[in-house]
Amino acid sequence: MRKLVTGLACVAALTAVACKDVLTTPDLHDPDIARAYSTPSTLAGLIGTNFAQIHQGLMNTSSALDPQLMVASFESYGTVANFSMALREALPRTQIDNSRGNTSSAENFRDFQKMSQQARYAGNYVQALDALNAQGGHLSFPSDDPVADAVNLKGEDLRARSFAFFNNGVALGWLAMEYDSAAITTPATAPDSIPPLSSYQDVMKAALASMDTAIAIGSSSDAAAGFPLPDQYFNGSNYSQDEYIALIRSFKARFRAGVARTPAERDAADWDAILADATNGIKQDFVIDISSSDGWGLSWLDAQMFQNNSAGWHQMSMMIFGMADTSGAYDAWIKLPLSARPYILVKTGDKRWPSGETRAIQQANSPSDWDYTKYPYIRNRSNSDTPGEPWGSSFYDFYRFKALNAANPRGGPWISMAKTEIDMLAAEAYIRKGDYASAAALINLTRTKAGLPPVTGTQSGGLSGATCVPRVPTSAGNATQCGDLFEAMKYEKRMETAYTGYGQWYFDERGWGDLPEGTPLEWPVPFQEMDARGHPFYNLGGVGGPMGAPKGTYGF
Repeated sequence: MRKLVTGLACVAALTAVACKDVLTTPDLHDPDIARAYSTPSTLAGLIGTNFAQIHQGLMNTSSALDPQLMVASFESYGTVANFSMALREALPRTQIDNSRGNTSSAENFRDFQKMSQQARYAGNYVQALDALNAQGGHLSFPSDDPVADAVNLKGEDLRARSFAFFNNGVALGWLAMEYDSAAITTPATAPDSIPPLSSYQDVMKAALASMDTAIAIGSSSDAAAGFPLPDQYFNGSNYSQDEYIALIRSFKARFRAGVARTPAERDAADWDAILADATNGIKQDFVIDISSSDGWGLSWLDAQMFQNNSAGWHQMSMMIFGMADTSGAYDAWIKLPLSARPYILVKTGDKRWPSGETRAIQQANSPSDWDYTKYPYIRNRSNSDTPGEPWGSSFYDFYRFKALNAANPRGGPWISMAKTEIDMLAAEAYIRKGDYASAAALINLTRTKAGLPPVTGTQSGGLSGATCVPRVPTSAGNATQCGDLFEAMKYEKRMETAYTGYGQWYFDERGWGDLPEGTPLEWPVPFQEMDARGHPFYNLGGVGGPMGAPKGTYGF
């Protein structure tokens, strides 16, 4: 628009004097990426906060898509309409309405806009850093020691360059995980170009390629002087060079498996590559120090999830969480019509649940010190219940991260990626390769710690009897059976990744075929983007609709 106004002004000036190119100073109204990023300290700061901006775009917003993913996969349940939860959790499932001004337009657009933006920014940062280096400049200022500078300044530049490629890959990866298509912008993309929309498969290929480049740069001997990472990169996690590379490989494993829309696509994933990345991935939880005051907040999880201790914002549906029960209550519950399922008391040997034969005893054994590393993770609610749909209502809330809400200001340590998530990706790869013993060893790391009997290195996992955990619905959806090794892996992954990361249950259940019939398997490109491109917009999902999940594993 500024160029248009400038042109019109020139035309108007022709009535008095010929229009001449007399400007001798830069036009500060015309975007100039190179100039904007030319100050080393500014560029260093932008690169350093790139991941924070990705986190903020996904998690720290009142227009978040994550709550939709959680309720769609039964990771959470709420009765309020906020965040489009009531819309996305309803059974039977409906299409994603992508018409102009739809009730979910802010949520559906937020991730697309922010991840597209951050992918573009990360590419621009690499270009600006390369230009700075080409002129003999560095992100840091030289010292009085030329010999040390030759090592340290180069190392810091390479670390930052690797980090920008990593963030480009992460932003593109989330776009591929969520939407059916998106624009691919990389460090090779001109800042003023408008790439066409590409399929999610191609977007993910570009994401993985950027992360491969990040590994190649970041693992070099020349980059070693740039480590550990500055605190601002991950807000509290000063990763060493090896830890940083392991984190990138963990993201690659997460994305390679999670991008699948169907069981057939997940079967066809490169499980050799997933196994290689997972076994060389993080050795401890990737923890971020959450702070509601500096952009590292969680918005829904550290605030709304615990709003006034109300079960209307969050409670645990028994549809999947009920698989922990060994009393027979879940077996009876699953046989009833959706509209007639009562509250049930879950009795289990799993220490992540409060123990007790009555509700009062379980309430007394519910979490109290809010330490997310301790059991139990779940509380039997002591305040009033908020009834909703019978299949969604329960006595239980997931309280593992209550400390984030209890702090003033809100915040504290939060698991952005659990080591168990990556271990279970390796376990899934082993199961698919028929190496049941290796899979069982990984599953038992958290299973036995939580008080459950170990699984064996067989396809059945050695699980049998009416008190096995998990007990899973059959494909008919109205009876249960003892799970096998694969279901034991899924149970551990769900219990240890609930309310960590982003869309944890949804992306896995999509590829496992566990989502309820009609659940959208992906989001359409938001109408705002389609309008801007002059393309027609469209809807996805719903029972019988395009990209709606078929009735799957549990017959839901």
